[in-house]
Amino acid sequence: MAALAAAFSSEAASLLSSAKAEAKKISDGAEALVADSSKVVSDAKADVRKLESELTSLASRETSTQAEYDKTFFLFFGKRGELKDEIKSLQKEQKRVSKAVDGAGKAEEKAEKALDKVKEAAAKQQSVADKVIADATKEGDKLVADAAKASDKVLKDADKASTAATKAAERAAASLEKAAAKAAKAEAAAAK
Repeated sequence: MAALAAAFSSEAASLLSSAKAEAKKISDGAEALVADSSKVVSDAKADVRKLESELTSLASRETSTQAEYDKTFFLFFGKRGELKDEIKSLQKEQKRVSKAVDGAGKAEEKAEKALDKVKEAAAKQQSVADKVIADATKEGDKLVADAAKASDKVLKDADKASTAATKAAERAAASLEKAAAKAAKAEAAAAK
C-alpha cells in the first residue's frame, strides 16, 4: 500500500512540476513584453529630452545672435543682413524642432499607454500562471487523497476479511475441540 501511495505522490509531484514550468513560461513571456515596452518608453523619453535640449540650445543661439544684431551699427548692412538671416534660420529650425518635440511627446504618451496595457496583460497572465499552479496543486492533492482513500479501503477490506477468517478459524477450532471432546468421551466410555 505504501508503494501505491508513493506512486500517487510521485504523480502529483510530477503534475505540479509541469504546472510550475508552464506557469514560469507564461510569466517569463509577460515579463519580456513588459521589459520591451519599458524600453520603448525609455527611448521615447530620451528622444524628447534630446529634442528639448536642442530646442533650448537653438533659443539660446537666437538670443545671442539677436543681441549681436542689436549691438551692430545700423550702417553695417552686410553684417546686419547676415545676422538677420541667421536669426530667421534659427527661428525656422526652432519651429521644426518644436514640432518634433510635440511629435516625440505624443509618441511617448502612446508608448506609456501601451506599457500600461502590457502591464495589465502581464498581471492577467500572472493570474493565469497562479491558477495553473493552484489547479495542479489541487489535482495533485486530490490524487494523493484518492490514493489514501483507496489504500484505507483496501486495508479496511483486508482487516474485515482477516477478522472474518479469524472468526471462522476460531469456530472451526471450537468445533474440532468439541468433536475431540466427544471422541475422548466415546473412547473413555468404550474403554469402560
